[in-house]
Amino acid sequence: MRAAKCLLCGVLACAIVPAYASGGYLGIGYGMGSSTDAAANVEAHAGPGGVITYNKSRPAFSVLAGYQFNRYVAAELQYVDFGTYSVNQTAVWGTYNEVDTINAASAAAVGTWPITRMFSVFAKLGLAISADKAEVASYDSSTTTATGVMFGAGGAVNFTRHIALRLEYDQYDGVGNNHYEYTAGPFTQVAASVLYMF
Repeated sequence: MRAAKCLLCGVLACAIVPAYASGGYLGIGYGMGSSTDAAANVEAHAGPGGVITYNKSRPAFSVLAGYQFNRYVAAELQYVDFGTYSVNQTAVWGTYNEVDTINAASAAAVGTWPITRMFSVFAKLGLAISADKAEVASYDSSTTTATGVMFGAGGAVNFTRHIALRLEYDQYDGVGNNHYEYTAGPFTQVAASVLYMF
């Protein structure tokens, strides 16, 4: 019970470095991003009839930088490229095509709980600015920026004092909000990252 309480206190928000280290770190990550409301948005706005195809998940690429103040607390900046999503509809009344390019930048507080000298768990909480560039039928485009809460959690294995591998789940709320973006709503990312501590 006491260990569970300590873990929850450590979940302020995210960065993983060896339990014995403090200082700056850089990282690069790769995983899958997903528009959690894509299916509902397509159903709501597609209109009657026809054949509809769309992307709900795409590969995501991220870079990050942070500073570990002590073994429990860090601060982190992260940029995520969620890639390009598209929806296509063919119906008796014609065709509809939308292509969305999604990215987000975040600043997060970080809580880390060292389980052993080699393994840690973490959670993060912060704010993110997202951009959704929607192009409709190749003749109209609109870029929507939004600010929302982001949070995440995961674990890391510290191979050396300078190298760690972490797995994490992140969610970015409030991406996109105008009538073009079928990708509007929360975005999630499941990713593996390699960190270099210095």
